[in-house]
Amino acid sequence: MVKKYLLALKECLGQFGDSTTVLILNKMPREQILKRNKDGPKTLKECIDQTKTEVCQHLGCCEFSNVIYILNDPTEEEDEEIRTKVLGMAMKSAEVNKQRLQTWTERLRHYEGVLNGTVSNESAVEQMLNELQKRRDAVEKDLRSRQNQAKDFQTVARSFMMRPIADQMSAVVADSKKKIQILKEEISAIDRQINDTKNDKSNRQKQVQNARETLQRMKALF
Repeated sequence: MVKKYLLALKECLGQFGDSTTVLILNKMPREQILKRNKDGPKTLKECIDQTKTEVCQHLGCCEFSNVIYILNDPTEEEDEEIRTKVLGMAMKSAEVNKQRLQTWTERLRHYEGVLNGTVSNESAVEQMLNELQKRRDAVEKDLRSRQNQAKDFQTVARSFMMRPIADQMSAVVADSKKKIQILKEEISAIDRQINDTKNDKSNRQKQVQNARETLQRMKALF
């Protein structure tokens, strides 16, 4: 049930960038409950990691750095801590381009229009370019965020004289650089798709095929 709603969200919002997304996990079980599990996760960390992996798979994103979990029956102190975390993450997260967002109905009408001819080829191409640009914007924001993090980690690593801590921070920097390279390659791939789409504006068959595949994917959900 949850899977189809996540896929529907992906259809409307497009790319879920790490720097623009906060994942809030509600009604998470407490450690003492999880320890009694026979087959599932036995710690809160395992439960969070498992949920993050499933959500990432459905939304087509690499990871979520900004995660907040809400335990079952939280205390007043836990409630206050959650509010502080949500506010802090909202303040530091990057802004989403709202003009590129679409409702479920808008997407259905557009692709149905492509198939029945009421939407012009130019409009179909514009929609494809809009979706590609939406993906590019999200990845570019993640790239800038990762680059800033890498600089901060490098500064912190140099400040530590203790070898174990310095080594640990260096490993974090190396991991950040690896992810930065992946994001750069993703941007290059999207740029190629954008150029191909712009150079092939007159290909009506391509737009119809894209509309048919998208509609099939959407109607299979509901």
